[in-house]
Amino acid sequence: MDKFQELISRIGKELKLKGWSKKANTFYFSQYNNWGLLYFQRSVNNQSNKTSFTINLGVSSTVIRAFNEDDLTKRPPFEDSHWTLRIGDLMPGKRDYWWEIDDNIDLEVLYLEIKDHILKLAVPKIELHLSDSALEENWLKKETSGPEELKRLINLTVLLKYYKKDSFDSKVLDLINYTKNNRCEYLANVHLTQLNNLYATK
Repeated sequence: MDKFQELISRIGKELKLKGWSKKANTFYFSQYNNWGLLYFQRSVNNQSNKTSFTINLGVSSTVIRAFNEDDLTKRPPFEDSHWTLRIGDLMPGKRDYWWEIDDNIDLEVLYLEIKDHILKLAVPKIELHLSDSALEENWLKKETSGPEELKRLINLTVLLKYYKKDSFDSKVLDLINYTKNNRCEYLANVHLTQLNNLYATK
């Protein structure tokens, strides 16, 4: 077992005590009918004697997965998460942070550091965003830009429609105005049609 996999294995034993499970380099936690995820991402530029990695946080909403017709019998891959964050955003300086494992690394020191960040920073942050109501609250108060803003509005309108929230109509207008006269307009129209068809009687 290489040192990266040994590190993940040891972290997995800690997370298992808190109800998390593991598949490959991703850890999963189920609560409120949703999934919390921790993904250990290797750098694509790794060398044979050095591994760089970071840790990504994610939350996957089952309501949104059902709307997207995902296979709910399987755990979602990290890339399909509806809310994501890099662990570096929770650390001092809030910068994209990568660790390196080489032949000289003290794995015990690294393990203790990673365990501390995960248990004190990452897990509590995921738990704060794990429910649909928490996702809704976050998306209502946070505006983003570019593709992330489109993603926010699409996911938010799914939750607002499903839970029959009064703010649904205003966010539909936000989505329409955001995509008006640009290449995403067709996508927004298809999304809104699917919403109305699926939840017409709800």
